Amino acid sequence: MAAKKTKTKKTDYSVLLLQLAWACGILICAVLVSLLSMISLELGLVAATLIAAACFILPGGVKALKGRKRQAVAEKASYEPSGVAKVLADMQDRQDRMSASLQKHTQELADLKTSLAEIEVAAKTALQKASMPPPVVPAPVERIVPTQLRARDVAAPVAAASSKQAVRPPPPAFPANDEDMDVDSAQMSDLVVRELLHAAVEARKIEAFMQPIMKLPKRQMAFYEVFARVRAKPGLYLPAERYMPIAVQEALMARIDNTLLLHSLFLIRKDRDKPGGPNGFFLNISPRILKDRHFMNDLLRFLARNRKLAPLLIFEMTQTEFFNVSVSEHKILEALGKLGCRFSLDHVAEVPGNVMELQDRNVRFIKISVSAFPDAKGSARQVADIAAKKRALEEAGIDIIAAQIETEEDLRGLLDYDLQYGQGYLFGKPGIHGRYRVQNAA
Repeated sequence: MAAKKTKTKKTDYSVLLLQLAWACGILICAVLVSLLSMISLELGLVAATLIAAACFILPGGVKALKGRKRQAVAEKASYEPSGVAKVLADMQDRQDRMSASLQKHTQELADLKTSLAEIEVAAKTALQKASMPPPVVPAPVERIVPTQLRARDVAAPVAAASSKQAVRPPPPAFPANDEDMDVDSAQMSDLVVRELLHAAVEARKIEAFMQPIMKLPKRQMAFYEVFARVRAKPGLYLPAERYMPIAVQEALMARIDNTLLLHSLFLIRKDRDKPGGPNGFFLNISPRILKDRHFMNDLLRFLARNRKLAPLLIFEMTQTEFFNVSVSEHKILEALGKLGCRFSLDHVAEVPGNVMELQDRNVRFIKISVSAFPDAKGSARQVADIAAKKRALEEAGIDIIAAQIETEEDLRGLLDYDLQYGQGYLFGKPGIHGRYRVQNAA
């Protein structure tokens, strides 16, 4: 038999004290009644009556006190949770924690499945690429200029048959002058030049030649102007005067301009952070390329993401073309100006006086042939007029570049005009990129 559990009752000292006080009171009342009876029988009866009434009232009070005590204990017990309630509460808490943990592990399992699916797709793609023939090593501009900036109508180079064919030969040594680099195109028929031109455009054999623009009078290199040359074979190039008429007939000038611009962007990114580098690059831009809306939109997006390149770009147009562009072409030029690009006017016959208009359209350079400047010893009025227009242009942030300086005599004739910049064969002919940097380093 199971042993009976005995419960020990806690002693209620308040009830014991009340009973003791009651007994003492009865004793004292008995003594008091006896004393009063000795004095007067009436007083003794009154005292005895009161004591008897008290004997009936006090036990009821004790019972009432005990009842209240039990009620308080019962009420307190009702507010405290029982053992079963505690167990249920603990079980509910554990269930809530298990539910939260299960939900977390379910999410992690779903993420793991997604990662495995991505790895499987990447593995399949890698296997497909591994089974394809190796592509041609891209030209440097392909690695620098993003895809969206490339000319859309220029075909990609044909893939090489083997990895050995994809290796580019070392670049030829720099020739002594421009004549050594020009192929004897006079002996070539238009058919041959046309075939060479198409092959060069398709294979992107359009090279960027550079001519320095000097800071006067110290003859320090300040800018480069970039020209396009069509490669006939390694180290030899078609001169512009030979291929340009045929390029216009074959509608290839836009593709040539686009490819030249891409090469120029690559060279600018390559040289911009080098010490002693140029302060900007002059790039010829024509209405043909401005009409290529897709290409120009891609160019604007590219310059918006590469804001440091924009101040180095100086787009050059003839004075006639610049002031006769359409409304849509003008908006493109305006957008280029807002990005930080500058503009230069070429083939300017005389020093212009519309300074405010030039400044508003972000023109910062004007090229004027050295022949447009009269001898300082000649007409003093003409010299003074040119000097006044020059000061107005410089105050508006527009500099004059004296072009076609070929002899020391040409340069001496410009000293009295205090021009800031000069360009011509006297300072250097257009050469392949790096030619002037190598010569200066030597």
